[in-house]
Amino acid sequence: MSAVAVFQGGGYTVRDACQALGVSRSAYYAAQKTGGTRLRRNRAADNVLVVLMRQIKDAHIYWGYRRVWAWLRFRSGVVVNQKRVRRLMKEHGLMVPRRIHKAKRMPQRSKPRPSRPRQIWGMDMTKFIIDGLGWVYLVIVLDWYTKKIVGWDMALRSKTAEWRRALDLAINREFPNGVREKGLKLRDLDFGGDVIFQRID
Repeated sequence: MSAVAVFQGGGYTVRDACQALGVSRSAYYAAQKTGGTRLRRNRAADNVLVVLMRQIKDAHIYWGYRRVWAWLRFRSGVVVNQKRVRRLMKEHGLMVPRRIHKAKRMPQRSKPRPSRPRQIWGMDMTKFIIDGLGWVYLVIVLDWYTKKIVGWDMALRSKTAEWRRALDLAINREFPNGVREKGLKLRDLDFGGDVIFQRID
């Protein structure tokens, strides 16, 4: 449906419709042959465009100005600039509202500070390549107070057993008489995520 046809549907003649839209009848009939009706930039033409855009938006509420412009140009035969469509849609509240998604960040707990050696240990694993051997996995146990590596284990795989051997080595070195009731806590060295305390009694 062209802009002139909208006026015609309201009982106007082609002459009156062309005059309201700011186009000559000869231009309108020429556009009928080429497949488009070009609207001059005036208030009457803008009002017609807004009516057409409202009809499109009623059927497609999530369409932006580019799709509305494409419908006007290629389905309704109205030759109009994209910037004009965007301006009119913005002025008349026809733009799709933008939703701003903000990342939800969990409050980061403060890192505990040990007051003595053998109070808080951290455990972590890293891997590296040895020529002719492949990936090697190294697990370490670090005393947070002294920054000393108190236990470690290295293997060609990353399994729970390697972590346990590293911890057993650290406990046997630092607590030869037993670790119970010593108040030792374990913590993941990677403080970026949620970390669970584990107390060894």
